[in-house]
Formats: sequence, structure tokens, C-alpha cells
Amino acid sequence: MGALRIESPNSADASFYIDDIDFQPISEAVEPDLTLTPIKDVYEGDFLIGNAISAEDLDGVRLEMLKLHFNVVTAGNAMKPDALVQKSIDNGFLVHGHTLAWHQQSPAWMNQTTNDSGETVPLDRETALTNLITHADTVVRHFTEKFGENIISWDVVNEAMNDNPPNPGDWQASLRRSPWFNAIGPDYLEEAFLAARAANPDVKLYYNDYNLDNQAKAEAV
Repeated sequence: MGALRIESPNSADASFYIDDIDFQPISEAVEPDLTLTPIKDVYEGDFLIGNAISAEDLDGVRLEMLKLHFNVVTAGNAMKPDALVQKSIDNGFLVHGHTLAWHQQSPAWMNQTTNDSGETVPLDRETALTNLITHADTVVRHFTEKFGENIISWDVVNEAMNDNPPNPGDWQASLRRSPWFNAIGPDYLEEAFLAARAANPDVKLYYNDYNLDNQAKAEAV
């Protein structure tokens, strides 16, 4: 089953006209070219070359290609299972952690509650902030204690900024109104970074986002 995705980096309301598209099955698997110069070797001494992976990437041809070209990996959407991290390390990769705070895939109890009318509303700031700090601290400490220096960095906050903000000079006004923002306020970003730093004084900490070719969003970030 294939999928076609078309999007605009600058408009959620953009329209597209697509015509005369044809999908054809590939009758034979394409063999990877393992004679190519590894990307990680080309940039050795400059920076690491990373890839986002899932469990199926750690076997067979996919693993061959990963080991040829990359020296650091991050879990695309599954940083929780120890097995993926351990298997990555066993195959010689360093690991970049992803992610501690995001507007999606956080259990509602961490930053939301239900009022007397049955409506979903933000949790009070103190409770939500305690939950965020506890989560960031616990996760970073767990992976640090279990895997040590093999975990080289973390995406602390992920995708906190709106696309194409109208006033990018005001970064707080440009933030996505996420459950974390609504419960804590704009300083939830700083609090998450402080908690991660307290949990591991040595690991590198990052903010992660997409569509940063959009200049307004890049300025706000």
C-alpha cells in the first residue's frame, strides 16, 4: 500500500489540482549499492550523520545501509522500548533521544483535567509543571543510567512553534497553543530544558521543529 502526501509549508488552506497520476508496483526488490562512499566517512571530523529509525530498520538490508552511512540514530516514534535503544547500541550506533515534551502523545492526565461540566480544561499550572519536570527528569535519568554515554543528546521540546507566525519577533505569541502551553504557559519550554539539564549535566540538549525554511517560523524559533 502506497501513500501520496502533498502539503504547503506556508498555508494550511492551500489547494492543489493533481491530475494523471499512475502508481506501478516494483516487480523486483532494488538491491542497495554498498560500494558507495559512506556519508559518515565523508563528514568524519565535521559532524555525525544521523537517521530516524523504527524497529524494522535494525535487521537485514536496512541495517546494512544504516551501518554503512550513519553513526547515530534516533527513534522515530518509539523511544520508550529499551529493546530498540539497546539493539541500536549493540550495532555500534550512538543514540539521540526524542522527545520529552510535545503537543501530541502525552497522556491527557499530565496537562489536562475535566471540570464539573464534563469539559476538558487545562490542568492547574503547579500540577502540570510538576508532571512535566518529573517526566523529563525520570526519562533522561533512566536512559543515562542504563546506557550511559551512548545517549549523546535529547530533543527536549518538539514542534512548539506555530507555522508562519504573523509576528515572529514575539516568540511567545508565536507558540503553538498546546496542552503544555495552556496549562503552564510559555515558560514550559525553559522548565523542560532545566529539568533535562538537571537530570544529565553533560548530554547535549536540542529544540526540534520542521518547516524552518519558512523564515517567519525560523525567526520565531
